[in-house]
Amino acid sequence: MVLLSTSDPSGIAYIQTMNLDGESNLKTRYARQETNKLVLDGTIISWIITCEQPNRNVYEFTANLEINGLRFPLSQLNIILHGCQLKNTEWVVGVVVYAEQCNVTC
Repeated sequence: MVLLSTSDPSGIAYIQTMNLDGESNLKTRYARQETNKLVLDGTIISWIITCEQPNRNVYEFTANLEINGLRFPLSQLNIILHGCQLKNTEWVVGVVVYAEQCNVTC
């Protein structure tokens, strides 16, 4: 999930990745300031996210976020992977970029 906004005004989220890499320390993830402010202000956002194909490398992510013709790079610091747990952060808003094909029981 690409992180768009968090309960923290500066766009910081803390996650635990123990289910992915066995590490119990908290890691910091960041919403882009451009999207964090828009979401907190309640502004309707239209964007395009262009990202690499899904792969098994949990330590890298390459993508671009385009808002109103402006392009912003995204990295591993801007995503929360499936299996991570949100800690010390009340809420996050994000957009799923990789999802399996779903059948009717999803």
